[in-house]
Amino acid sequence: MQLYEALWAPRDTTATEKSSNLVDQESVSKSILDRVLMTRVGSLESKEVQQVLAPDIWHDPFLLPDMRAACNLIRDHVERKSFILIHGDYDVDGITATSILLEFFRTLGCPVGWYIPDRLDEGYGLSEKGVGYAKAAGVSLVITVDCGVSSVTEIAELENSGIPVIVTDHHNCPPVLPDCAAVINPMREDSEYPFRHLAGVGVVLKLVAALCEVLSFGDTWQQYLDLTALGTVADVMPLQDENRFIVTAGLELMQRTQRPGLLALMDALKVDRTSSITTYHIGFRLGPVINAAGRMGDSLSGIECLTAKQADLARQKAATLIEINQRRREKEIEALQDALQKLSRQPELLEDPILVVLGEGWNAGVLGLVAMRLSKRFLRPCIVLNKDSNEECSGSGRSFGDFNLISAIESERDHLLRFGGHSQAVGVALSPQYVDAFRCSLNDKIKEDYPAGIFPARPFLQWDGMARPEELTIEAIEELDLLAPFGKGNPEPQFYLPSCRVLSSRTMGQNRSHLRLEIGSEKSTLNCVCFGRGYEITHLAPGTVVSLLGVPAINVWRNNKSPQLVTKDFKILQPSNEDEVNRESIQHHEARSPLPTKEALAHVYLWLREHLSDGPNMIDPSYCLRFINEKMHNPIDVIMLRNIIDIYHEAGLLDISNLNETNCCIICVNVKSVKNKVDLYKTPTYIDLLERTKQVEGS
Repeated sequence: MQLYEALWAPRDTTATEKSSNLVDQESVSKSILDRVLMTRVGSLESKEVQQVLAPDIWHDPFLLPDMRAACNLIRDHVERKSFILIHGDYDVDGITATSILLEFFRTLGCPVGWYIPDRLDEGYGLSEKGVGYAKAAGVSLVITVDCGVSSVTEIAELENSGIPVIVTDHHNCPPVLPDCAAVINPMREDSEYPFRHLAGVGVVLKLVAALCEVLSFGDTWQQYLDLTALGTVADVMPLQDENRFIVTAGLELMQRTQRPGLLALMDALKVDRTSSITTYHIGFRLGPVINAAGRMGDSLSGIECLTAKQADLARQKAATLIEINQRRREKEIEALQDALQKLSRQPELLEDPILVVLGEGWNAGVLGLVAMRLSKRFLRPCIVLNKDSNEECSGSGRSFGDFNLISAIESERDHLLRFGGHSQAVGVALSPQYVDAFRCSLNDKIKEDYPAGIFPARPFLQWDGMARPEELTIEAIEELDLLAPFGKGNPEPQFYLPSCRVLSSRTMGQNRSHLRLEIGSEKSTLNCVCFGRGYEITHLAPGTVVSLLGVPAINVWRNNKSPQLVTKDFKILQPSNEDEVNRESIQHHEARSPLPTKEALAHVYLWLREHLSDGPNMIDPSYCLRFINEKMHNPIDVIMLRNIIDIYHEAGLLDISNLNETNCCIICVNVKSVKNKVDLYKTPTYIDLLERTKQVEGS
């Protein structure tokens, strides 16, 4: 259950004025597509609009640094039939990049092998074990994919052993690059490549395209666009510029793919290939399953599935990947529950603007996922550490909002053995003895830099334009597909529908946990679905006025199409007549006494215990009030609710963190397990309210 409201804001700071004009002035185009373009591009006449609507940008691969030298060296080794080793990475980006080069060199008839470091034992990048493997295997050339730019020492060892190395990578470059045959990376300071945000697999595709030109292989590189799209979307690269072409063309190829591995994986995941394959299927279906193999230390299954030539082997490997993903889920839930229990036992950690949680025995591959869950739950950045040994703790962090987490981590480098990452995600390692010092120093610096407070903070939902329900027609929604593919840097268009009257409401789905609303007027209606908000049904009687924020979509049922709004959030502006009666009851009760009744005290505690049963959580008392009042004979107001929470806190039944409450009006509450009987009537807040009640009654 959602226990607080998100903030809504236009995606562009000038969007409010633009969208209002588009809605209110008859002289302005009613196209909802135009509103999105105005918000994101700024002009309907600009060149950028055509680049968005017709993604066909393909830059010359030889503009990448060292590309010519790399192609010449590879050509020499291909002609000599030398043994080439592909050193990859364990995520989807690295696995797809490795798979592409394996297939390409096999097509050339060149001996080729591959090596993926074990995430749990070796970590990211080239390792001593990987270098030893290359030497023992007798390889003549090593090509790294999605890694290598920071492995200066390991690459130097290979080069000194007579094994040339070509690095293909897309991560930020260190001050000193590896001294090797070639370093192909659009992020190099001396790079003249027009687009810096290729995925690792995107850099590999450019290498293959360049090799096709050097080796006179025509457009063979295009057959790898499906795997490139898979790695690009899964690695959450911005779908702008060249990436839009790569993903658009890759999705089209994936739709008609004959790759046994992709076919088997889509069938196993019940992906309907008769409908359009979209970035959703990569980001939420295919990608997580392939990623799980690397997280659990079994990248072999991912590569074997994607490169399988026989359907039987492909189905076997797809089944293995799904089984691994199930184990990953179990390990993730196990670590998350343990982390919540630790926070329940150590509520002082929730006073920190950046949450740092230390565990032991957690699977290293799921720490980033747990950090992401905790970050969303507690509305602040979070770093999850696991004690690997007496000498080292390692872990992952995830940011919140647009906070630059890597910059905050860099200021604490003296406490760390190593660290890396970017603004939204980091990896760190440090000695166990420095964990507390790291946590305190990191948070002291944040409090110093943000004296007015920064976290926790309400999440933001952004909209591209305002619209009326009748404007969301099938034709208008289909026109929005011109903006696809959607993902980072090009999210699905969201619209703000202000002041809409509810005509009908009902719950749907398993356990009736989802909500379906019909809004509009008798002449024009629009169906809205809101997942996970079925508990709101009692507050959405016909006549209720709401504002909604969501993504327009087309619902297909028994071959019939209808427009709908996939609602991300809604706000109740004006309750129905039934709720007005309830409000009058609250006002009447307020006039009687500021002292909570026994019913109110008991009901609030039971409600909190039910909804916080899995551990501490953030709540907005104003938002939760209407749910608490649902079964109250004498409803309370938000002031009384906040007083009751303070009473239970003073009695030792609740832990409360009001960090940054002044700014965000949200508090963190944890229900404690207390065996001894407590007396609520002796708490300072209750005594104060009792005195005020006597004064009111006396007057």
